[in-house]
Amino acid sequence: MKKKWFGLTGPGAIGYMILANRVSSHVSGKNVNIPMDNVHYYMTQNGNVCYLKMMPSIPEDQLKKPPLLLIHDLYPGFSAEEWRKTAENMASDRIVYAIDLPGCGRSDKTKLSYTQYLFVLVLNQFVRDVTGRGVDVVTSGTSFATAILADRMDPDAFRRIIAVNPPDLSFFRKYPRLSQKLGRSVLRTPILGTYIYNMKFSKTATSDRLINAGYYNPARLSPEYVRMVYQTAHYDHQQ
Repeated sequence: MKKKWFGLTGPGAIGYMILANRVSSHVSGKNVNIPMDNVHYYMTQNGNVCYLKMMPSIPEDQLKKPPLLLIHDLYPGFSAEEWRKTAENMASDRIVYAIDLPGCGRSDKTKLSYTQYLFVLVLNQFVRDVTGRGVDVVTSGTSFATAILADRMDPDAFRRIIAVNPPDLSFFRKYPRLSQKLGRSVLRTPILGTYIYNMKFSKTATSDRLINAGYYNPARLSPEYVRMVYQTAHYDHQQ
C-alpha cells in the first residue's frame, strides 16, 4: 500500500501559521503572573523602562557602599526577575537596582530595532538619572558587553563591573553574517516571522534553554519560573 502524504498549499500554510500564532498568543497571555512588587518605571524617549529597587533597612544617609545595579542576560523572556532573589539578599547594606532593558520584561516593547547601541544609551541614561554615577554593576551572560560599551561611553558611570557567566571574549568580535541579516529580515515579517519566533521560544524550548544553559543545578528550576520566562518572551503589557 502506498503511503499518503498530506501537505499544505501556500494559502493553507499561511492560514495554519496565523492560527498557530493566535493559539500561542492566547496560551502565553493566559493567567500572566509576572511579579510587580518593588517595581518602578523610568521614562525614556524609547518608552518606559522598568526596574526593581530594593532598599536596605538602615537609613540611606548611613550607607557606606555605593548602589548595586544588576543586569539580566540578553535572551527573550529574561528580565530583572533573574536577579530578584539576589537583589533582596544583597540589599542589607546598600540600595540594589535590577533593570529590565528596553523591550525586555515589563519595559515597553516599542516597534524599533533593539541593538547594543540602544541598550548602552538607555543604560547610561538610567545610571545618570536613577542610580547615580559610580555604581557597582553585575551582569549576566551577554549583557557583559552592554556594560563594557556603556563604560567606554561614560568612564565615570561604573565603579566596577562583575561579569557572571560571560561568553568567551571572541564572541563579542563577531559581525552578523549575510544569512543572519536575512534571518532578521524574515523575523520582522508579521506572519512567518511571528510563527518562527513562537516556535523558537516556545515553552518547551524555554525550559530546555534554562535547564541546559541557565541553571547550574536544574533541580532548582521551578515550573513557575519557566512559565514566567515563557510568558515574558511573548507578553506585551501595552496591548
